[in-house]
Amino acid sequence: MSVLKSPFLHFLLIGAGLFLLFDIVGGDEGPDPDRIEITDAQFQRLQQQFEASWNRPPTEAEATGILADHLREELLYREALKLGLDQNDAIIRQRLRQKMDFFTEAGVQATDPGDEELRAYLAANEERYIRPPRFALAQVFLGTDPEPDAVAEVLAALEGGAEPGTVGEPTLLPPSLSPADVGLIANRFGRDFATALPGLPLEEWAGPVPSSYGQHLVRIAAAEPAGTPDFEALRGRLLRDWRYEAAQTARQDAALRLAENYRIDLPGGQAAADLLRPGAQE
Repeated sequence: MSVLKSPFLHFLLIGAGLFLLFDIVGGDEGPDPDRIEITDAQFQRLQQQFEASWNRPPTEAEATGILADHLREELLYREALKLGLDQNDAIIRQRLRQKMDFFTEAGVQATDPGDEELRAYLAANEERYIRPPRFALAQVFLGTDPEPDAVAEVLAALEGGAEPGTVGEPTLLPPSLSPADVGLIANRFGRDFATALPGLPLEEWAGPVPSSYGQHLVRIAAAEPAGTPDFEALRGRLLRDWRYEAAQTARQDAALRLAENYRIDLPGGQAAADLLRPGAQE
């Protein structure tokens, strides 16, 4: 794949452009801290936000209240900054970090890697997307320690056509399951029960099979082996996972670039670049 067509290059260039914009904006002196201006455009946006929340435009009185509330908010915000209330505040620090992460990841979220990139991602992470085996089954609960004669009697009744819910010991467990992943079956019946299923014959009553509750007779109605779903069926999940990992990479790269602008002293004389490099925390 051409370097110029690389999705990673695209979002890194976008991210670099955003950081350049921050530098330019940060270099300005900014507005007069003692002047507050609420423009007509800002007032209109406030009213639009009200309409989006309430599905109707504000009345004249409500619009006045919206403007007054925004002005009070701005006044308190300015005074809080003058008093230094934004300093050493963990909540504010976290919120500012989230905003910077959002800007850093903007290029990733705007990038469509394309099928070729996603297929390569699937090939590199195939184990993550393997669908576990699935089973449809019927079961009869035999109790915690059934006698062999009792098991044989129940088995004979089932082989003679008895319904699973009419024989065996009383239980709140379902007499049958539609096709379900072994993980879901393990959650319901226990790991030992789910582990035993692949070794059972199809369409025959077998057992006893242990579970978290006791012993069971089990009939496998259908079995689907483990496998990787079709690419098209996975595409949405692959795109989300690809973007998540790409966003992590973008955050790490951004931190490495920013660290070059500071003199950083760390415990034990660690180097910032080594600490921030991908995989350093593993």
